Amino acid sequence: MPITQAAWDLSKEQGYYDENPGADISLKQMTLNEPTENSKGLRFGNFVQIRDIISEEMEAVMTGGKTGQEAADDAVERGNALLRDFESANQ
Repeated sequence: MPITQAAWDLSKEQGYYDENPGADISLKQMTLNEPTENSKGLRFGNFVQIRDIISEEMEAVMTGGKTGQEAADDAVERGNALLRDFESANQ
């Protein structure tokens, strides 16, 4: 699912949705109604940074630096901190 209008426009221009029928269903469902004060539309707060945290914590498990539980706990703590930052910046 594209997360910017520019990404949607480029994908459509390049024929992605013509070549992959149905690939736009999730976007159509997510944008079916006008955003409300509570939803404010599509937002993936700090997604890239959170994905990096997950990768780092998985690597720590695979290299023996942390147990799975330690890594999961740390990922949740670090991810929640980023989400709180995103939330406060977008109120």
